[in-house]
Amino acid sequence: MLLIALAVVRCSTSSPLAPRNDAAPSFVGNRYTFHFNSGLQVEAYYASNKELQWKALSGPSVGTSGTENIYAITLAPNQYFISWVESNGTTVSNVLNLSTMKVVAFVTFPSGASRQAMTDEGTIHEIAAR
Repeated sequence: MLLIALAVVRCSTSSPLAPRNDAAPSFVGNRYTFHFNSGLQVEAYYASNKELQWKALSGPSVGTSGTENIYAITLAPNQYFISWVESNGTTVSNVLNLSTMKVVAFVTFPSGASRQAMTDEGTIHEIAAR
Protein backbone atom coordinates (compact mmCIF):
# COMPACT_ATOMS: atom_id res chain seq x y z
CA MET A 1 0.00 0.00 0.00
CA LEU A 2 2.86 2.41 0.78
CA LEU A 3 4.36 1.99 -2.68
CA ILE A 4 1.00 2.84 -4.23
CA ALA A 5 0.83 5.96 -2.06
CA LEU A 6 4.29 7.04 -3.14
CA ALA A 7 3.36 6.52 -6.78
CA VAL A 8 0.25 8.65 -6.34
CA VAL A 9 2.34 11.41 -4.75
CA ARG A 10 4.85 11.28 -7.59
CA CYS A 11 2.13 11.48 -10.26
CA SER A 12 0.25 14.30 -8.56
CA THR A 13 0.08 17.60 -10.42
CA SER A 14 0.80 19.52 -7.23
CA SER A 15 4.18 19.45 -5.55
CA PRO A 16 4.45 16.57 -3.04
CA LEU A 17 6.52 18.89 -0.84
CA ALA A 18 3.75 21.45 -0.35
CA PRO A 19 0.70 20.87 1.82
CA ARG A 20 -2.50 20.60 -0.19
CA ASN A 21 -5.49 22.64 0.80
CA ASP A 22 -7.96 19.77 1.11
CA ALA A 23 -11.25 21.06 2.49
CA ALA A 24 -11.28 19.83 6.10
CA PRO A 25 -9.80 16.34 5.79
CA SER A 26 -11.57 13.98 8.18
CA PHE A 27 -8.49 13.63 10.43
CA VAL A 28 -8.37 17.36 11.27
CA GLY A 29 -9.38 18.17 14.84
CA ASN A 30 -9.23 14.53 15.90
CA ARG A 31 -7.06 12.72 18.43
CA TYR A 32 -6.01 9.12 17.78
CA THR A 33 -3.90 6.41 19.36
CA PHE A 34 -1.86 4.38 16.88
CA HIS A 35 -1.10 0.80 18.01
CA PHE A 36 1.71 -0.51 15.79
CA ASN A 37 2.59 -4.19 15.39
CA SER A 38 6.11 -3.41 16.70
CA GLY A 39 4.64 -2.45 20.09
CA LEU A 40 5.02 1.29 19.52
CA GLN A 41 1.99 3.32 20.60
CA VAL A 42 1.64 6.96 19.69
CA GLU A 43 -1.03 9.50 20.56
CA ALA A 44 -1.60 11.99 17.75
CA TYR A 45 -3.66 15.17 17.55
CA TYR A 46 -4.15 16.73 14.12
CA ALA A 47 -4.60 20.43 14.94
CA SER A 48 -4.98 21.20 11.21
CA ASN A 49 -4.10 19.72 7.83
CA LYS A 50 -0.64 21.25 8.39
CA GLU A 51 0.08 20.52 12.09
CA LEU A 52 0.42 17.34 14.13
CA GLN A 53 1.06 17.07 17.87
CA TRP A 54 2.27 13.63 19.01
CA LYS A 55 3.52 11.75 22.05
CA ALA A 56 5.12 8.28 22.18
CA LEU A 57 3.23 6.20 24.77
CA SER A 58 5.41 3.07 24.46
CA GLY A 59 8.43 1.76 22.60
CA PRO A 60 12.03 3.01 22.43
CA SER A 61 10.93 6.67 22.30
CA VAL A 62 8.43 6.50 25.19
CA GLY A 63 7.79 9.94 26.67
CA THR A 64 9.06 11.91 23.69
CA SER A 65 6.72 14.30 21.94
CA GLY A 66 6.66 16.94 19.26
CA THR A 67 4.71 19.35 17.14
CA GLU A 68 5.32 18.79 13.45
CA ASN A 69 4.61 20.62 10.22
CA ILE A 70 2.92 17.95 8.14
CA TYR A 71 2.38 17.49 4.43
CA ALA A 72 -0.90 15.72 3.71
CA ILE A 73 -2.72 14.65 0.59
CA THR A 74 -5.96 12.78 0.12
CA LEU A 75 -5.52 9.42 -1.63
CA ALA A 76 -9.20 8.43 -1.56
CA PRO A 77 -12.16 9.23 0.70
CA ASN A 78 -10.91 8.85 4.30
CA GLN A 79 -7.43 7.76 3.11
CA TYR A 80 -4.46 10.09 3.54
CA PHE A 81 -0.72 10.16 2.95
CA ILE A 82 0.89 12.25 5.71
CA SER A 83 4.61 12.97 6.01
CA TRP A 84 6.95 15.10 8.12
CA VAL A 85 10.58 15.60 9.17
CA GLU A 86 11.31 15.82 12.90
CA SER A 87 13.93 18.16 14.38
CA ASN A 88 16.27 15.21 15.10
CA GLY A 89 16.27 14.22 11.40
CA THR A 90 13.74 11.39 11.69
CA THR A 91 11.39 11.25 8.70
CA VAL A 92 7.93 9.73 9.02
CA SER A 93 5.43 8.88 6.30
CA ASN A 94 2.05 7.40 7.15
CA VAL A 95 -0.86 6.15 5.12
CA LEU A 96 -3.99 6.52 7.25
CA ASN A 97 -7.09 4.61 6.22
CA LEU A 98 -9.84 6.00 8.43
CA SER A 99 -12.43 3.73 6.79
CA THR A 100 -10.67 0.57 8.00
CA MET A 101 -8.84 2.29 10.92
CA LYS A 102 -5.47 0.95 9.71
CA VAL A 103 -2.12 2.74 9.43
CA VAL A 104 1.07 1.92 7.50
CA ALA A 105 4.26 3.77 8.42
CA PHE A 106 7.69 4.21 6.84
CA VAL A 107 10.33 5.82 9.08
CA THR A 108 13.98 6.73 8.52
CA PHE A 109 16.28 7.86 11.31
CA PRO A 110 19.93 8.74 11.89
CA SER A 111 22.13 5.80 12.90
CA GLY A 112 25.76 6.75 13.35
CA ALA A 113 27.12 8.08 10.07
CA SER A 114 24.23 6.57 8.07
CA ARG A 115 20.47 6.16 8.23
CA GLN A 116 18.22 3.23 9.02
CA ALA A 117 14.71 2.61 7.76
CA MET A 118 11.77 0.59 9.00
CA THR A 119 8.16 -0.07 8.15
CA ASP A 120 5.35 -0.81 10.56
CA GLU A 121 1.61 -1.40 10.43
CA GLY A 122 -1.09 -1.01 12.99
CA THR A 123 -4.53 0.05 14.02
CA ILE A 124 -6.00 3.48 14.67
CA HIS A 125 -8.23 4.20 17.68
CA GLU A 126 -10.09 7.51 17.79
CA ILE A 127 -10.00 9.00 21.27
CA ALA A 128 -11.55 12.41 20.62
CA ALA A 129 -13.58 13.75 17.74
CA ARG A 130 -13.69 17.33 16.53
